[in-house]
Amino acid sequence: MLPMKSSALSTTRPRSVSRLTATFSLCLVLSGCGLVAATGRAAVSVPGDIAALHNHAAAARAMERNDVDAAIDLVSGRRFNNVDWREVKGGPSWSTIQHKSAALVIQAHDTGRQVDDEVLLKAYKIMADSYDLETAARYLELARPLVVKLSGMRSRPYVELALDNNLIMLSYFRAGGRLNLAGTNLRVRLSDITAERAGRRSSVPPAYDPELLIAFPARLPPEDRELFFELGRFPLLPRAQWHDQAALKRAFGDEAYLWWLDEWRSLDIYWRLSDAVTAQALSGAICHARGAGFKVIPPTSLPPEEVEPPGCLAP
Repeated sequence: MLPMKSSALSTTRPRSVSRLTATFSLCLVLSGCGLVAATGRAAVSVPGDIAALHNHAAAARAMERNDVDAAIDLVSGRRFNNVDWREVKGGPSWSTIQHKSAALVIQAHDTGRQVDDEVLLKAYKIMADSYDLETAARYLELARPLVVKLSGMRSRPYVELALDNNLIMLSYFRAGGRLNLAGTNLRVRLSDITAERAGRRSSVPPAYDPELLIAFPARLPPEDRELFFELGRFPLLPRAQWHDQAALKRAFGDEAYLWWLDEWRSLDIYWRLSDAVTAQALSGAICHARGAGFKVIPPTSLPPEEVEPPGCLAP
């Protein structure tokens, strides 16, 4: 089962959904004047709050009955998009609903239904937002030809796909990278890495291996590395050595490389690396990373049942 960032989609309608539907109908009759509806223990006003929660309930019911048309409309934004992401108490989360809708869209495409390229691409990206890094990589690979078709290979969307958080961390772990999330610094900053290289160790050590993490271009697919270096006008090696791992290692050890990464203002590389590391500090990410055999030390604040596989992997 695909790991999601919330509970699985319920197969039964929560009672609060039925009450909400009845109240919403009454709201329409009374034009919303002064009416208040209760969902669980939370009180909401009419019409904005009721409309938002009714939208959530309608989306949940559509996914329960595997409504492909509704799934396509949800992923495309044609339906269920005029909300502020509030949820009916006791119902599935919006994250669960989105993942279910994306799965239905992809299944429909795989069984021969014509699905718009942009909708299919969005579905792949939703499914790639997974704690399971291998699953994320698989869907991002499916997304690549669609990004090329819709935006071109030399486009920002393509570069951003190549630098996806999950891909960066998967390549880091596969290269032997570790994360120590117990009392360490998750941020990736130029100043911290230069200080580490100069021997000025911080009282709060980095959660990651700085040298291995910043060497991520060496682990990109060759065509992605070429594009990354070409667009950034990589100055430290001639093009003929862009795929020479020994030459790359020497170049990455040069302080000029750290500053070159910082010059990518439009892509904000250090922020992206920080974001990638921070995303792995969530209990679900820790659970799946450790389940895959990657070396992650969890924060002491997290209970073992949330981060110790195989128990934490149970649906």
